[in-house]
Amino acid sequence: MGKSDVHILLSYQEDIKQEFFSSFLRSIDADNLELEVEPRPSLDMQASMKWLMPTAVILFITQNYFSSFLSEAGQEHYEILSQAANSLWDEYLNHDNRPKYEFITSKNSPEKLPSSDPYTFLYSMMYTTDHDLKIKFLFQESYTKEHFFEANRKYFNFLEDISKGIVEANLLEQMKQVPVVSDTILLTYDPESDSIQVIKPFPKQ
Repeated sequence: MGKSDVHILLSYQEDIKQEFFSSFLRSIDADNLELEVEPRPSLDMQASMKWLMPTAVILFITQNYFSSFLSEAGQEHYEILSQAANSLWDEYLNHDNRPKYEFITSKNSPEKLPSSDPYTFLYSMMYTTDHDLKIKFLFQESYTKEHFFEANRKYFNFLEDISKGIVEANLLEQMKQVPVVSDTILLTYDPESDSIQVIKPFPKQ
C-alpha cells in the first residue's frame, strides 16, 4: 500500500472508471489529508480464493488517519468520510453501468464461472491493526440502499473503536474462532441480526 504516511488510500482496478468515485474523493479531500488514489492491473478472479482477493475498488483507512490526521482535524472529518462512503451506492454499486466479473476455477483450469456470491466484488474496505492484522469488510450483494448505509455506519464505528484497542466481546470471540488466512480477518454486516459478523475465509464448494 503506498507511502507510510498515507491516511486514506483508494485502490482500484484499471478497468474501473474514475467517475464512479470522483465525487467521493472530492467530498473527503481536506487540508493536510494524505489521500492516495492508486490504479492497479486487473486480475483473474479465482473462485477458490475469491473472498480474500482484492475487490475492484478498495478503500483503505490507515492507522495514521486516526492517530495523526483526526487528532488535528477533529471528529467532523470522520463524519464527512462516513457520509461520503454512502454516496458510493448511487454513484457506483447500484449504477446501471457498473462492471461485472467472472471467476476462473483455478490457474491450471481457467474455466470461466459467472459471479454468484453473497458478497460483491465491486467494493470493500480495509484496515490494518497495529499487530499487522488486516481487517477486510465485505458488502453483501443483497443489500438495499438502507442496508449499505447501515453497514457503513457499523463499519466506521468498528474502525473508530478498534483504532482505540476496543472490540465488542462477542465479535472478538468470533474473530478468535476463525482461521487467519493471509493475515486477514473477513467481516460483514448481517441485516438479519443487525450486527457485524465474522466470515469463514473459504466458502464451501
